[in-house]
Amino acid sequence: MLVALGFTATLFVSGCHKDSTGPAGPLDGSWSGSVPGIAMSATFSDHGGAVSGSGAFSGTSIVDPPIDFAVAGTESGTTFNVTLTAQGRSGSVTFSGTVTNSSTLTGTLGGEISSPMVLSRN
Repeated sequence: MLVALGFTATLFVSGCHKDSTGPAGPLDGSWSGSVPGIAMSATFSDHGGAVSGSGAFSGTSIVDPPIDFAVAGTESGTTFNVTLTAQGRSGSVTFSGTVTNSSTLTGTLGGEISSPMVLSRN
């Protein structure tokens, strides 16, 4: 009986583990937005509160565009905080904010680029 109980507990705990196979979160998908001189496009994978993905910055305010970046961060319901790390260059930028609705993210870019940014679902 103890073996069966231990096996059942193991199944229960492993069934609660959050991973990339869980339901898609609100950031999951392709997004884009711009402010004067800077355009951002990104594809986020959002599962179980973990956000990953990739994207690019371009525009007249970006030196030697585009700047490709990798995405890593978290979301919790209507809030998110991700780091955008430049590929092949030094530096990173944060993007933190809220899920306004299913097609709009409102946030602030921080770090080397500092600006409010609204992204729309593509």
